[in-house]
Amino acid sequence: MDIDVLNIENIMVSKNINRSFESHDIKRIDIAYILYTSGSTGEAKGVIQTQRNICYFAENFSKELRINENSNIILLSKYTHDASVLDIYASLINGATLYIIDVKKAGSFRKIEEKLNENKITLWHSVPTLFRAISKKVKNSFHSMEYVVLGGEEIHSNDLDLVKNVFPKAKLYCLYGQTESTFNSGKFIDSKFANNEITLGKAIQDTNLFIYKDGMQIKTDNLVGEIVVESPAISPFYKINGEQKPVKQKSNLYFTGDLGEILPTGEIKFIGRKDHQIKINGQRVEIGEIENVLLKKEEIIEAAVLYIPGEKLLSAYIVWDENLIDSNDIYDCMFEYMKKNLPYYMIPAKFHLLKEIPKTNSGKINRKELKNISSNDRSSFKTKSNTFVQKKLVSIYNKYLNVDDVLIEQSFLQQGGDSLDAMMILSDINEEFDVSLNLSDLFENSSIIELEKILSNCSKKKNLLNKFFNKEKLKIQEATSAQLRLYTIQNNQQCSLISYNEPKLIELNYKLQINKLNRALNSLIHRHESLRTSFHMRNGKLIQKVHENATVNIEYEFCKNFDLKQRQKIVEDFVKPFNLKAPPLIRIKLIETIKNCYLFIDVHHIIADGTSLSIIIRDLLYLYNGIYLKPLEYQYKDYIYEKINSKISEKEKLFWRKKFSYNDIQTILPAIYKKNNYLKETSSSVAIIHFSLDTDLVQKIKDFCTYYSATRYMVLFSVFNILVSKYTQQENIVVGTPFSNRNKPMYKKIVGMFANTLPIKTKVKSNYKIIDYFKHFKDELIEYYKYGNLDLEQIKKAIKKEKFTTNTPILSILFSLQEFEIDKKVKSDLDIKSIKTPFVGNKFDFALIFDDKKNLSGHVEYNTSIYSNSEMEMLIKRYKKLLKELMVSPYKYIKDLDLLLENEIEEVLFNNQNNHTPYPKNKTIDEVFKETVDKYGNKIAIHSENFNMSYKEVFEKASYLATNLLESGVQKKETIALICEKNIETIVTMIGIIMAGANYLPIDVKYPEDRIKYIIQNCGCKHILRKKGQKFNISNVKCLYIEELFKETPLRNYCFNLPTDTAYVIYTSGSSGRPKGVEIGHKSLIKICKNINYFSTDSYHRLLHMGSFSFDASVQQIWLTLLNGMTLYIEEDDLLLDMEYFKKYIDLNRITSLIMPTIYSTNLVLAMPVSLII
Repeated sequence: MDIDVLNIENIMVSKNINRSFESHDIKRIDIAYILYTSGSTGEAKGVIQTQRNICYFAENFSKELRINENSNIILLSKYTHDASVLDIYASLINGATLYIIDVKKAGSFRKIEEKLNENKITLWHSVPTLFRAISKKVKNSFHSMEYVVLGGEEIHSNDLDLVKNVFPKAKLYCLYGQTESTFNSGKFIDSKFANNEITLGKAIQDTNLFIYKDGMQIKTDNLVGEIVVESPAISPFYKINGEQKPVKQKSNLYFTGDLGEILPTGEIKFIGRKDHQIKINGQRVEIGEIENVLLKKEEIIEAAVLYIPGEKLLSAYIVWDENLIDSNDIYDCMFEYMKKNLPYYMIPAKFHLLKEIPKTNSGKINRKELKNISSNDRSSFKTKSNTFVQKKLVSIYNKYLNVDDVLIEQSFLQQGGDSLDAMMILSDINEEFDVSLNLSDLFENSSIIELEKILSNCSKKKNLLNKFFNKEKLKIQEATSAQLRLYTIQNNQQCSLISYNEPKLIELNYKLQINKLNRALNSLIHRHESLRTSFHMRNGKLIQKVHENATVNIEYEFCKNFDLKQRQKIVEDFVKPFNLKAPPLIRIKLIETIKNCYLFIDVHHIIADGTSLSIIIRDLLYLYNGIYLKPLEYQYKDYIYEKINSKISEKEKLFWRKKFSYNDIQTILPAIYKKNNYLKETSSSVAIIHFSLDTDLVQKIKDFCTYYSATRYMVLFSVFNILVSKYTQQENIVVGTPFSNRNKPMYKKIVGMFANTLPIKTKVKSNYKIIDYFKHFKDELIEYYKYGNLDLEQIKKAIKKEKFTTNTPILSILFSLQEFEIDKKVKSDLDIKSIKTPFVGNKFDFALIFDDKKNLSGHVEYNTSIYSNSEMEMLIKRYKKLLKELMVSPYKYIKDLDLLLENEIEEVLFNNQNNHTPYPKNKTIDEVFKETVDKYGNKIAIHSENFNMSYKEVFEKASYLATNLLESGVQKKETIALICEKNIETIVTMIGIIMAGANYLPIDVKYPEDRIKYIIQNCGCKHILRKKGQKFNISNVKCLYIEELFKETPLRNYCFNLPTDTAYVIYTSGSSGRPKGVEIGHKSLIKICKNINYFSTDSYHRLLHMGSFSFDASVQQIWLTLLNGMTLYIEEDDLLLDMEYFKKYIDLNRITSLIMPTIYSTNLVLAMPVSLII
């Protein structure tokens, strides 16, 4: 390649200058310079800037920093960095003085300090890294400095302190820009805001900053997305391999690759680079945030953090002040400091001690060079276990965690464990170290290092425990209160006689010999006393008796085709009620097929919980295969002796008293049932619906759990609570959940009924964000675990409610992630193919149970006398929808969550109404409404708290609005966006729009602005109708004010519609998380409002409007009333929050009708007057 080389020195001394530059034809759009910068692919690219753009940036920079002829500006940036462009040209166009300092040639920070002082510099402009390095080394203060401008990297809060110390009179200015758009925004930051969010500040003239996510602009606070610059001065082209390629991705928009978050103030907080945001074990990590924490420590001068993909760890590089801390102490000091200030997944695994952080020519951190450094390092996360206790704990963790190496600084949650793993780990720890730790201890201090400290402070408790077991081994004992509850419920036939059977179906990959299996079963019964225990009532008390011997014969059946139908038949025949007076309370059936065989085991819940079932299966097959089992040192009666003789502590009583009161101890899920029938039910039939979660959703839940250090159980349970709260319209709800009560090591291998059903009371506040409620509930649940040793009857006693009896139901809803699980190694050793749980009956009105904690599949059990199959199917779909909402929109408010499914609008509103009566299908809404006006002209059509309107008045006002709409250019069949407030004017506006021949799109004024804009743009609306106080506009959409459209004007004939025309459009949440529009025609709307046979529409009725005007059910409420001469009452939505006031309102206004979803109606059914139609 031939390139001419020009010698700058020769050119500058040349005297042959004959040309007049003033007449030179230079255009504003001509190229001024090209700066090469690293591309996202690692390949350098040239950024082209024009003459006009340089002027734009320099003029705005001068204006913001008040640069004039008295300014002395230091040029610290390389000429290859765009910051130099601002410094050079802002100086030259204002007559200021520019002082050039080569930082590398200066030789030392002392020389830089001298030059700053000698030249009385007034403006400093550099990247933050260079500023920190110099300002931390200088000894004196510079009082001449007026402005410190930092940009190009993230500014940290402690930079403000440096400015205050080194430049006492200077103001700190945060500048935001890229090489492609040199100067976008800036903000003066006062030192008093040092601990607050540092934002990008105000955009310069004619420039705007936005946040985009998934290709759509967002304005909702707390959402993170890509920062997009809208500017007239964006670089037009890149120069890549000699070719020019456009920079702009859209007109005047530049997608920066930076991540930002919109704060409640509307300003944008810089989060970091998209390419600096990484994932470690599913955790989202922002490197800039780690660096910020490092630099806040006094001893650290410079810091940088890299992610090493091959090792999948974070590595920190630090320059430290040797006068403040010794190098031998810095590793431990840094780890302790980071642990206090960052979550575990953001703590670097390695620390490199450097004399200097390498820099690029522009003064930024040279991260490529850092990767090649192999200085002294120390692995924090991979510290080996040294002490005896640490090695024991590592061994225990290794048994249950599916990881290659257990890391002693990470908790079991951080390493992939869950609540079931926690219980097993806790049991082993208690057994190994002879202590009695609770689950809360493990959740709060679950790293090996932290547990070692707790264990070192725990006194040995062998002697304390032995007091329970040195007693005479009684053969007859009183039953526990939990066993008494089960016995009483079944004996009084309050449930199905097989509701407390616990069957399991085990599929094996080999055949079993029935005689050998019989011997193994009888050995199993002999091994576990619970299996040969019977129950009897004596002197009003339930006692249990352990028998010396109890035998049972295994049933056998050969099935050529063991399909689902055959399996269900065997279940029905095999699962029968147990006689609790005749042990053993276990039976087994061997089912042989051509290829393999199945073991059908059935045990009564009074002697076995979920963990017991896994013990039974394991021990039975071990005994069958001749594997030696060590004799049990303890039996279930030892637990009973401890349970009956232990007292409830005052701390436990206080906890449960604070949590519960009698009035809120039971939550009933709403359902369709005949009035008062619910209270009369004493028996029920039961049904089951299986479900599974999408693979993608399961993965998102796994990632979510890792990120928030939570178990799947916590996530699934918290969302279930939100669902129940939505259904019941109650903030305070109570849901039962199983709790394994085997905290002591001696109970680990015993068959018995240890499990307890805990009543979990939680408050689901509507003004909570979903993520905030989840975090709150997570903490609540851990606290419940701490006091979970009490069973329901003990809780009743603790609460001291005289009205409680043994059979008082305090729970009707259950949530469970099945505790039953066979260890993977055991399944492999015993060649178990699968284990299934046949459904036989439930103990609650409604239960949602996850059977497979890995794939998150499960089933719903429900009482068919209360709930219908269709209701339960819808409930499962709504539950899945809420789970997706938590994963996709965690910052959404609970009050804004919509349970309406994507396909429900027409299905529920139009197709399920069993309407076979004739209706005026050839008429339109406006025609039918005009007929109603002619018939009921002076009757009250709409009533609000301070205002009424008759049918005649409504028609007149709507006519004015229709006329003014047509005069404003509204076209026939056009969709008009209507921003809805809940008042009479909004309803009149709906009527007027239809009378104008158009259709309306109702949008709640309470929606977030970005949602409103998306709906309007997606629908393609040309007009918005809103009130003057509602402050927002959308480009290319004309805004009309409702107040002005009601002005009296000569009426003109409005456009007549056709029955097939659209009447309105409703938007609801789609499965992707984005709203989706559905059009409803005149004919469809009339079908559900006129001559219907499922709801009385006589004109004397008064109907109370429920919900938002943007909700689809609202449409039926409005038009059902107005097309039949009824009166519509409008009241604020919070009316339902106070049930007593709500009932008074119904009585006072003589409301006769309500239209509301089933999920809201239960609390009203029993309380409302018989005359009220719901």
